[in-house]
Amino acid sequence: MTPLLRFDLHAALQARPEWSRQQLLGLLQQEYPELTDATLTWRIHDLKSRGVLCSVGRGLYASHPARPEFMPALDSGSVRLYRTAQRAVPGQVVCLADTAWLNQLRPEAPALPSFRLLEVAKPHLPAVYEALQELSRFTFLAPPAADVLRYVHLHERAVVLRPLVTEAPLLTTSEGCTIGSLEKQLVDALAHADLYAHYQDHLPDLYRYARQHFSLHESRLRRYARRRAQLPQVEALLSV
Repeated sequence: MTPLLRFDLHAALQARPEWSRQQLLGLLQQEYPELTDATLTWRIHDLKSRGVLCSVGRGLYASHPARPEFMPALDSGSVRLYRTAQRAVPGQVVCLADTAWLNQLRPEAPALPSFRLLEVAKPHLPAVYEALQELSRFTFLAPPAADVLRYVHLHERAVVLRPLVTEAPLLTTSEGCTIGSLEKQLVDALAHADLYAHYQDHLPDLYRYARQHFSLHESRLRRYARRRAQLPQVEALLSV
C-alpha cells in the first residue's frame, strides 16, 4: 500500500485554480521523492475517486469545492449542562461532547446509544462533578472501563466527566459552547474505546463519511492522534 499523504494537500492545491497532471506529479514528487511515477499516478487517481480532486477539463484537475465544517446542533439540555459546568469553574476551558454526534456520520444506519461528556482540566473535575449533581443523577467522574460497561452504557443520556487533554482542537458553537472539532471527536472515539464501545465496529465508515462530506484537516487529525498515542490506528483508518 502506498504511503498516505503526510502534508496538507488541500492547502497546497490552493496555490493555483487548476493543475495539470504533470504539475500534480511535480507537487507529489516534492513530498514523496521515494515513489515512482506509476505510484504517484495511482495516487492522483485515488485522490480523484475520494473526492479530493475533481476534473475541470482534459488533463486538468482542481481541488474539490470546500466542504462544510462539522458543527452539530446542540439541544437545550446539552447547553444547560455546559453552562452549569462553566459557572462552576469560571475562566477554565470546558469542552462538551455528545457521542450522538457521531450518528451524523452514519446517517443511513440506526442511531446508536449515546451519552454526553464534559472535559475540563483535571484539578477542576471535582467542582464540575459537584455542580452537575442537581442536573443529572447519572453523572460519572472519570469512570474506569469496567464501570463504563456496567453503568454508563445502561443509562441513556448519562454524563461522563473526563480530564481535557491540552492542545486539543476545539471549536465554539453559535450558543457559545466549546466543543471538540471533528478531528478531536474521531480520535477520541479511538482513544476512549470503552466510552465509544458501540462505535468501534463502525469506525471505518465514520472516517470515510467524515472525509467525503466534511472539512477534515488531516494534519490536525494526525497531530492530535499523535498526542493521544493513536497515530498508527488513525493512519490505518485513513487508508480504508
